[in-house]
Parts: sequence; structure tokens; C-alpha cells
Amino acid sequence: MNRPGAASGLAWGEAPLPRLAEQAVHEALAKLGRDRADAILLYLTPDFARDPSPALRAAARAGACLQVTGGLVHHPFTEQEAVLDHPAAAALVLSDLPDLPASLPRLTYRSHHPAARHHWEDGPRFGIECAPGPLWAQGRLQEAHEVGLPLPGLTVELATSHGLQLLAPPLEITAAQAHQLLQVGHSPALESLCRALPPEQRERPALHTLFVVPPAGPQAAVRILEALPDGRLILATPLPVGTPITWAARQPLAAETELQGQLHELAERCPAPLFGLMFACIGRGPWFHGGEERNLSSWQQRFAHLDLPLLGAYGDSQISPGAEGGARLIHNSVVTALIHPST
Repeated sequence: MNRPGAASGLAWGEAPLPRLAEQAVHEALAKLGRDRADAILLYLTPDFARDPSPALRAAARAGACLQVTGGLVHHPFTEQEAVLDHPAAAALVLSDLPDLPASLPRLTYRSHHPAARHHWEDGPRFGIECAPGPLWAQGRLQEAHEVGLPLPGLTVELATSHGLQLLAPPLEITAAQAHQLLQVGHSPALESLCRALPPEQRERPALHTLFVVPPAGPQAAVRILEALPDGRLILATPLPVGTPITWAARQPLAAETELQGQLHELAERCPAPLFGLMFACIGRGPWFHGGEERNLSSWQQRFAHLDLPLLGAYGDSQISPGAEGGARLIHNSVVTALIHPST
């Protein structure tokens, strides 16, 4: 039996035409030296939202494959390039997959919909919340709020970069009411936060970059939505009195350094990967890094010598395995997977 194969392709243009999906699949198959695929991961930009079906059919014809899975994503990228401001299609084709049980964690795509799940208790998952619009599986649009692609005979190694820099030692919440954080360490919440910041940021703290980290760690970080004149902070998630918390900031250099360290660790855990997947928060994109695509460049610095296929995308949220075996929707993170044949 042949060893499983994988390759990526990316095509972009001035209009969301089905031929972009066809070109992306043909490019990937040419890299593999195959004329058909066993499975295709297909990402389309939101420009295709009105009717992705023609693009799905084009990808299926190009790959002679009905197993086409994916959704609408922001700014798709491969190991070679990223597309920011044009209609685009990105594909990862898989060939010679063995007839074995699907691997864990499960690759999952979630729709941006109020009825879609935020937590999973039926086993570990990884993936992304796609842009508003339909998902697809088996080459057709789906009404379900989540879809997945089985990865038979493959093993998944994961890392999740939260990109947070802790600013101070933990302090206890001493007063709170619902989503209002009133006092931390017996000081007004805003005053406590400002003391943890560098002096030049204390007068006008950039709240969209600041978080409250509870004992569960960065994966459970809580966003600060608003600072009130009397020193109260409004949190995205309520935290009870007595909770020890740490102030943290989403900082570009810290985020990039963390991701690079994780890629190095993944490479050590998985010395012979078949391909990679990267799911990033749109808030961790080029705008966060001064206009540069630092997530892709970090991948290239670590894996360029392997010419390792990568399919990546940006979304509002990411899916990451939980500490107790399930999975949860997280934010402001980058989830990276290296995937290799099971032994």
C-alpha cells in the first residue's frame, strides 16, 4: 500500500469564480503527481457566500473526489503564500488514505450561528469557527452547524498559542457583581489593572488587548469589554469573588515567540509529518503584527526545509481540546496541528 500523500493549492482572482477552486485542487494534485484525491479540504473566502455550490462541484470534478469538506474562511493561506484582499480558494488534497478508524482529536468546522455548540463533551476536537455562511461535506452544502473530515490512519499532534503575556503575580477578586469586576486585591479593578501595565500605558489602557486570566490558565482568559469612570471593569464572562486572577496582555512579540516555540516542540514530537493545519483568530492576523503575516512566516522558518504542506485560515474563534477530554471554543488564539501516519 502506498504511503498517504498530501499537498496544498491556492488560487485567487478578481471575482469568486468556480475555476479558483478547480485551480487550487489541480495545483495540489500536480504537486502530488496524482490525478485524483481521496479527500479534499476546501476553503473559500466569504466572497463565495451567495452560492458556493458551483465551486464545490468544480473542486470535486478536479479531484475526481466527492469527499470535499470545509467552509468560508478569512484570508486562507498555504505553506507558500497567503491571500488577504481577493476572492480565493485554498485546497489540501489527501491521497492513499488507509481504511482505518478516524483519528482523534476530530477535525471540526463550526458555523458562526447562535445554535452552534460552544463546548463538546464527546471527545477531543480541533478546528475553527468559519465565517458566516454555509459549511460543506461530501461535496455538498450542509444544513448542520458543524461538519468534520475523518482522518483515517493519521495521528494528530496539537499546540494552542494564546499569545498572552502575564503582567503581574496573581491577585484575588475581592468584590464582583455579575459581569462587573469591582475590586481586585481590595483596590478598584481598573486601578489594579493599571498598576500592572507599563507606565506609558496606564493613562489610556488599550482594553482590546487586555485580559483576565483565571486559575484555568490562558485558554480560559476573559476579555475586558469596558472600563467605567468609577473603576469598575465589565468582563465578557463573570468571575466570582475569591477567584485568583492574573492580568495579561495580547502582545505581538510574545505571541510570535510563543508560536515559534510551539512549532519547534511540535517538530520534535512529530519528526516525519505528512501535512499541517493552522487555525488562527483574525485578531492574530497581519494587522496585529504591523501588517506582516507572522503566523505563516513562523511556519516557513521552521518547516521550509521540509516543503511541508500547510492549509491555514483565519476565523472568529478556534476549537481546541479541553483539559478533561472534550473541546471548547476559544478566542484570540492559533491552533496548529501536525498530522502524520499512525504507526
